Amino acid sequence: LQYKGFHICGASLISNEYAVSAAHCFDDLDSNPAIWSILAGTNYLKIRSPDDDFYRRSLTEIHVHPGYR
Repeated sequence: LQYKGFHICGASLISNEYAVSAAHCFDDLDSNPAIWSILAGTNYLKIRSPDDDFYRRSLTEIHVHPGYR
């Protein structure tokens, strides 16, 4: 899970459309989904080249559990 291109937290892909992460990953950061992305297919958190074999997808929605404090 990346914020403005920088690694913030891990996430697990649970389907081709959904990922789950910890709610605290979004503390004190802008929750605009356009700023966030999921990086998959690599163990390297800093991608050096756009030709590297990985997948980056933008988030379309962020839902924090209503019981999170």
